[in-house]
Amino acid sequence: MNLNFSGGISLVNVQFENMSDKLVQLNVSASGGVSIFASSKPVNVTFDHSISDNILTVNARVITDGGWPWSHWLSVTCNLHTHPSLKSSLNIKTTVGKILFDTKTGVTLNSLNLETGTGQIEAKLVENTTVNGDVSAKTTIGHLKFSWDNVKAQNNVSVTAQTVTGAIDLSVLQNSSIPANVTLNAQATTGRIDSGITIHDGVAAIVKSTVATGGINFSKTGFNGTKSELQSNNYSASSNFIINLQTTTGGIDISAVYSLADGTST
Repeated sequence: MNLNFSGGISLVNVQFENMSDKLVQLNVSASGGVSIFASSKPVNVTFDHSISDNILTVNARVITDGGWPWSHWLSVTCNLHTHPSLKSSLNIKTTVGKILFDTKTGVTLNSLNLETGTGQIEAKLVENTTVNGDVSAKTTIGHLKFSWDNVKAQNNVSVTAQTVTGAIDLSVLQNSSIPANVTLNAQATTGRIDSGITIHDGVAAIVKSTVATGGINFSKTGFNGTKSELQSNNYSASSNFIINLQTTTGGIDISAVYSLADGTST
């Protein structure tokens, strides 16, 4: 499935759900006030789909027009439900608002793009999610939280977490072979990056950090190197994280842990 969603001022909640009679479902609710000069339909929803060569393409759009300066008084929530059996390519964008994205066990993502202008993104890739293509989460102004928890990848993939003005919270946990290499780039122009990396056994990692104005703080177990470049004691391995952390004005905090399955460090 290819799913393209665009929204104006809205909260977008993307979840994977076993639905008995649907593959994709969009529920939209709105509350608040609008200007007397607002459109007669302050919330306009379009939703269409097509099928070609066994590929389902869904295009959904939610346009908000509360009439200036009342637009921000119009609260719109979009709950987007997708069946977990679909191999999905998702493109989710909003102008202003928050994007919440949670996978579940067994979900396969061929690609993922989350983007908001002003707002917050919280993306959680949970255990036994499979990623076949590149992943990105970007906001212009806002806080970005990204979590990778024992995800699988069939091929080498790239993950981008980026904000212009705002902070990035990055969490990576990998207990078993991926098996692939994951290049993870976290970049903030103005804002801090807090990163936690915990890996075990045959999974290795290298963490490179760059700060123009600000400091780099780190704690390490089973890693060696300096604050600018840390690598796990088993680097490189059959499964590797290549992590690049970069901020122009701000700082970087790193917690890096590598250990064997029994909890001992090397």
